[in-house]
Amino acid sequence: MGEVPRASWRDEASATLLVQPDPADVVVARRAVVGGLRGRGLPLSAESWGDLELLTAEVLTNAVRYSRAVCVVVVRWSEARVRVEVSDTHPVLPVPCSALSEAEGGRGLVLVEALSTRWGTELRPGGKVVWFEIAFPRSKWSVRKAVISVSGRFAETCRSVRRAQVVPSPDRREGAVR
Repeated sequence: MGEVPRASWRDEASATLLVQPDPADVVVARRAVVGGLRGRGLPLSAESWGDLELLTAEVLTNAVRYSRAVCVVVVRWSEARVRVEVSDTHPVLPVPCSALSEAEGGRGLVLVEALSTRWGTELRPGGKVVWFEIAFPRSKWSVRKAVISVSGRFAETCRSVRRAQVVPSPDRREGAVR
């Protein structure tokens, strides 16, 4: 109870944690996920780090609560986003409910839906996976590449217009572009 889950950093872009079905381990696992990702220097804003921590806790709490078994957390990241997947043995897919609903649960998924870039669920043999993604903000480098790409297309369009021939138009004195 409350022991630090051992994260297996398989490579530079993923990690796996086994989490015991104890609420105290959810807290420790949440900290391990966020701490491990912070140590990788991912480009998240302070707000996105908070969202990552909250959503990890929500999804993992649900998995522990309903499966009452060891859960597997897989964290993956790329140059565009971070993805957290929580696998458990409970075979029922969760469904978000309205915040006004009288249901006891389901509101955590409303948060997941609101704060993540994308999220989803998948049935798997022996249980299910609930996952979410948080996109990194566009870096100056990616914006610069987009500007260069657009500028290149604009320059090509300008060259095409310059190459166009102006021919006299029968009904206008200015001429028409072909």
